[in-house]
Amino acid sequence: MNYKSKEEIKKEILTKEKVFEMGIEMVDDVYDYSRNSDRIVSINLNGEEVPIEGLFYEIHNNGSLANYAYYKDGFLDKQYVSFYQSGEIKAFIYINRESYYREYYEWHENGSLKHKKIMKYSIIIQGVEYDENGNIIDEKKEPAEWEIKYLEKLDKCYKKWYFMLFV
Repeated sequence: MNYKSKEEIKKEILTKEKVFEMGIEMVDDVYDYSRNSDRIVSINLNGEEVPIEGLFYEIHNNGSLANYAYYKDGFLDKQYVSFYQSGEIKAFIYINRESYYREYYEWHENGSLKHKKIMKYSIIIQGVEYDENGNIIDEKKEPAEWEIKYLEKLDKCYKKWYFMLFV
């Protein structure tokens, strides 16, 4: 599996102006987690939970963009991006909700890479962690045998669940 470079990732990141133009600010007292999952919802006038859809963002106290993410049916979808108050990129997560595949990248405040991980569900398939000087602290080149078996079971369960809910 190949990782993306910071330059490739920067090409995918929306500008602050574009996020403010296209997105909706996520305000704590308007949006909440659903009672039964990690789905983010708003409450309509009838008191019913309505899953959020589209581009949502949050801002730091200084007015800079804190993060933005796309949501579909109340769940993270496509990408999540967060920033330091300085405006430097902090994290970028590519999300394929249909397969639970994620690419996770995080940078130190000095701009050097901190983590890069490829995950399925919550299991790290590959990953590297760096210190602020770019030295490797930890590395995972492949999942353990038990993780492979567990992923296979999760795939089977997910397919049944997805079929029951959406087909």
